[in-house]
Amino acid sequence: MYTATEIDQLLAAAAALPSPDTLTPHMYRTLIGLLVATGLRISQALALQIEDLRDDGLLIRKTKFQKTRLVPLHETA
Repeated sequence: MYTATEIDQLLAAAAALPSPDTLTPHMYRTLIGLLVATGLRISQALALQIEDLRDDGLLIRKTKFQKTRLVPLHETA
């Protein structure tokens, strides 16, 4: 479990990664934010496809017990 301060520090460190002219800092900052906001496992987040984004949330196909579930997303996510 991370505190809000630690999460802010992780996000800031991701944004400060080398290669500011690439998508790398943005990608890691977005990934960390997604993990924090949804509680997904890293493997679930990395397996997401664009078609998994639905009007009512994220469709997670590779759950711990090989089931499919819908993770609601706040509009700010």
